[in-house]
Amino acid sequence: MPGKKRKPGKPKASVARPAASEAFTHTDDTASDAGTRPRISAAPTARLQTKQYMVVERLRYAAEVYRRLWDRGRMAPKGLVFVSAWVDEDIQRIYRLMQTHDRRLLDEWMANWNDLIDFEVYPVITPEEAGERLWAQLQR
Repeated sequence: MPGKKRKPGKPKASVARPAASEAFTHTDDTASDAGTRPRISAAPTARLQTKQYMVVERLRYAAEVYRRLWDRGRMAPKGLVFVSAWVDEDIQRIYRLMQTHDRRLLDEWMANWNDLIDFEVYPVITPEEAGERLWAQLQR
C-alpha cells in the first residue's frame, strides 16, 4: 500500500519482483522493495464472493435455441450475470462468461436450456488473479 511502512521484524526471503508484462496492468510501475508483490489494477471479484464461469455451450438445435431466446428471453434467474459471449462461425458453439455468487443459479439457468444445449462449465479467474495467487505461492 502506498505510504504504509513495513513493520520491523524478521526479513522475508528475497524474491525479485516479476517484470511487468502485457498480461498484467500495474497501477504503480515505480521501483519498490524486492519481495513486494505488484499491485494489480483489476478489481477483486472475491469481495462479494462472486465467481466467474466460462460456459461452453454445444448447440444441438441452433435454430430452436434462438427461437426460444427470441420468444422467452434468456430465462436467467436474478443474480446470474452474463458478462460476454462469443459464437463460433458455424453457430454450433457459444463461449459465454458468466458471473454469480451462487453456482446453483447457473445450474438453474442451464436447466432451462439443457433440452437444446449441452453445457461444459469451468470456474475461471482473471490473469491478474492468477498472478496474485502465484505470487502468494512464491512467498511461502
